[in-house]
Amino acid sequence: MEHVSVLKKEAIDYLNIKNDGIYYDATYGGGGHTKEILKRDIITLYATDKDLNVKPIEDNKLIFVKSDFVEFLNNDKYKDIFFDGILADFGVSNMQILGEDRGFSFLHDYYLDMRMDQTQELDAHYVVNNYSSEELFIIIKKYGEEKFASRIANSIVRNRPIDTTFQLVDAVKQVKKSNKKNINPATQTFQAIRIEVNQELKKIEDFLDLAVNRLKKGGRLVVISFHSLEDRIVKWRFIEYKKDCICPKDLPVCSCDKVSLGNIITRKPLTPSEDELKLNPKSRSAKLRVFERI
Repeated sequence: MEHVSVLKKEAIDYLNIKNDGIYYDATYGGGGHTKEILKRDIITLYATDKDLNVKPIEDNKLIFVKSDFVEFLNNDKYKDIFFDGILADFGVSNMQILGEDRGFSFLHDYYLDMRMDQTQELDAHYVVNNYSSEELFIIIKKYGEEKFASRIANSIVRNRPIDTTFQLVDAVKQVKKSNKKNINPATQTFQAIRIEVNQELKKIEDFLDLAVNRLKKGGRLVVISFHSLEDRIVKWRFIEYKKDCICPKDLPVCSCDKVSLGNIITRKPLTPSEDELKLNPKSRSAKLRVFERI
């Protein structure tokens, strides 16, 4: 199944692309956003993805780097490049969900992997079979926002060894039933384990802090998130970037020396239109926020 980029038109519009600009697509994935940016008369587009299965298109304006977005922005080779716009889409692509032996989804019975970077050692199989019930409870509660986290953690431990996605789903279903919306009861558990394996939230925080400081004046940071944990990080990071003085109000003279980095362009996050939801129901949880550097 081809990956469908979410909020593609909105993301490109809010990048406010200049003909002579330099841009960065931090999450290449299926290349949907990248291809759209390349239609413009820009100078250069950098793009990164750490998934070994990603095959970038060929274009003389595109510089693709097989890399994590944090590693790329920290790389000495690219540290002097400043961008007119940076785009990040934190969704998991269909290539990853449906790929054999990736274990991202409970739709097929695959080995528990869930690594976005297949060169790293930690995978979902290790987490599920080696973390204590207390450690599992913490990540399922924190990253999955799952109210049955304790029961699920204990069930996972009882059912070990757990080697495949279906075995993990069975362990969850022993203590949690489907709801009225017929959402798979293991959905939040899979999300939590995937976030733990890939350290997604920590990397998002690090990425945002690096990215906002690599924008040119007037450059924009466009971020698409897919669940409340991600969106919350983006929202509060943008608020922090916008603040100037953070001294106590009763202090007569500023001593913090904090300067505002820019403005929040989207007062509220953008969400998919009704037309997009009809074409791609999986886009329903997407939220887009934009920050502009001054």
